[in-house]
Amino acid sequence: MALQRVDSGPVEFHITLTSAMTVRALCGYELKIETSCYAAAHDQRVVLNVARWIRGDMAYVGDLATYHLYMVNHESGHALGHSHAHACLKNGFAPVMMQQTISLKRRTARPANANPWPYRRAPRMPLASEQPGT
Repeated sequence: MALQRVDSGPVEFHITLTSAMTVRALCGYELKIETSCYAAAHDQRVVLNVARWIRGDMAYVGDLATYHLYMVNHESGHALGHSHAHACLKNGFAPVMMQQTISLKRRTARPANANPWPYRRAPRMPLASEQPGT
């Protein structure tokens, strides 16, 4: 799969970097943390929280650029139809669809390593396989 940035014409979804209050208006605020989301009801929009973009997250301390990759890849994954994953992978990494900003520890006792990529850089080596029904 490949994505392409376009300036006009028909699109599958939009990506917006916006204020925390706009994120709350578009995404809701059920979890009382700063978050981002995919807001399908609002023009098929990936909504990224600018406060998180600037500050980053504990899972990616010292590596803001990699955290940006995680934000875009995770929320765009929702736009592409993927649900959250809840189990760490056998190789010790978190699936990109795991809510890594909430916790890197899920169904196993050991925490997963942060991971911004949906696949390893080598072809045919998926890092994340989403868990149906989770």
